[in-house]
Amino acid sequence: MNYYETSLFVGYLLDLINLSKKLENLKHRLIQNQDEFNLLDAFAVLVSTVEYDKYNQGYENLRLSNIDFREALMDLGMRADRVSMDKIFLFFRRWNLNKDEQLTFREFTDALSPINQHMSYRLHTRPVRNQSVKVDYLFGKPMTEAFIRVLECALETEVEMEKIRQKLKERKDFDIGKAFLTLAQA
Repeated sequence: MNYYETSLFVGYLLDLINLSKKLENLKHRLIQNQDEFNLLDAFAVLVSTVEYDKYNQGYENLRLSNIDFREALMDLGMRADRVSMDKIFLFFRRWNLNKDEQLTFREFTDALSPINQHMSYRLHTRPVRNQSVKVDYLFGKPMTEAFIRVLECALETEVEMEKIRQKLKERKDFDIGKAFLTLAQA
């Protein structure tokens, strides 16, 4: 692999690292600044906006379709232009592991848990709020806004990752294996 190809690949890797850092930082701020935020309540908020009748049925077992997920994000306050079906498709392609177009609580948790083990532990050991409380009271405005920032960044990260995939795909002679070997030898 020549110098140009190597630097191009390294640039793409740096872009991915920076995107991941930005998302990780937003997750950290949400956890640090919103003591009551937890992923089960967050999933409950999303599920309840589209399936209110199932709210008390144990949403750990519920799923959100890509259409319901988009609708829930808009109901939460995300602008329609920030949550297009293309963005949802990319998010689901990465995080919907069994490819059934239904996001489970586990998949949602995988997508929104921080990489940092300490922060992840803080998030996962938080108590779930009273499930009989109306959804409107689970999240206040600051928590909702912080949660939306994380979700928007997660969607944007998937879009940017797809752009990089497409750029690499356009390079007919590009071989990802050779690229990593070149980097390992440098």
